[in-house]
Amino acid sequence: MSLESERISCLHPSTRRALSVVLEKNLLVSHLSSILAKGFDQLCDETRVEDLKLLYRLFGVADLHDGCDAYSMLRDSFGEYVREKVDQIVSNPEQDDAMVPNLLDFMDRRKVLCEEAFANNEAIEDFSKQTMEKQINKRQNKPAEYVAKHIDHILKAGNKKYSEDELTSTLDKLIVLFRCIQGKDIFEAFYERDLAKRLFFDRSASRDLENNMISKLKVECGASFTRKLEGMFKDVDLSTDIMHSFRENRRSSGALGGIDLKVDPFVKPA
Repeated sequence: MSLESERISCLHPSTRRALSVVLEKNLLVSHLSSILAKGFDQLCDETRVEDLKLLYRLFGVADLHDGCDAYSMLRDSFGEYVREKVDQIVSNPEQDDAMVPNLLDFMDRRKVLCEEAFANNEAIEDFSKQTMEKQINKRQNKPAEYVAKHIDHILKAGNKKYSEDELTSTLDKLIVLFRCIQGKDIFEAFYERDLAKRLFFDRSASRDLENNMISKLKVECGASFTRKLEGMFKDVDLSTDIMHSFRENRRSSGALGGIDLKVDPFVKPA
């Protein structure tokens, strides 16, 4: 197109514009479907932002032509790309353990493409997000279960494995993924069970980290959603205070005779 545009550059502007329209229709508009079919998915797979920026600009030129809804074609193609990729991640039971890390990585890629390659086009962003959420929830319960399990892994590892920035970033991304899942009651059940295990076996990496995560869940779902979780920590604190008072009282009277006693406020989790 650029070569043809150079050839007509010496013509009168009105003639040049008419010929440019013909060029765009014949060299661009009539080939949009072929352009998308022959490499669009690969560009997205490789996050080739600059190439996709150019593609987006070309589709912007085509979209100006009467009867050509080029941006809608791009929106639909990107939506189909998102659908296929999320389906590959979520629908394979053999890859369940990698489901959440893979979803988080794909969410990052989708965000970069929408923001940088597609210039924050609202239609493309909204449609691809809705497609992603719909595809995640096609497999009922499992995404909710594995999001809870992944959070359990993060809260056990804490600063031993991740930096503060990595922890904050990962938990924020997990909350974004949490918003996508419909089975929040399933998530709650697994999260509550895993929290009980962390507290019972003293496997939580950080009380501050636990409180941070519960605060995030409270913002998303309200106080009723986190009441039981907060109550578990209150039970632990109460038990600790009671045991401290008991030890001090018995130690001062010499009644313990060198025997240490610890009582946990939980029935051992299954």
